[in-house]
Amino acid sequence: MNRDYRRFTVPCVDCGMLTSKPYARAHEGKCKSCATGTERDISKHPLLCPTCKERLRTPYQKANRYHCDQCTREADPEGYRREVMGMNDYPDY
Repeated sequence: MNRDYRRFTVPCVDCGMLTSKPYARAHEGKCKSCATGTERDISKHPLLCPTCKERLRTPYQKANRYHCDQCTREADPEGYRREVMGMNDYPDY
């Protein structure tokens, strides 16, 4: 997601998906699918994780053939922890 767009969005209080700030203010912090009660169908979404088929990946994860954060965390918890903590960053020589 474009970093400039993030300042205009907030996570939904129910599902955690991003929604615009004006829509969230008008609908008690909920995204459109939670406010209207309709279920979002992401089964054909291009960023769907191939392992769990429940969560979406970032464009970076898809480009590098990674899985979603949850599947990565379950498959290699120590490697995921080291990556998040910045321990896998090597100095430039």
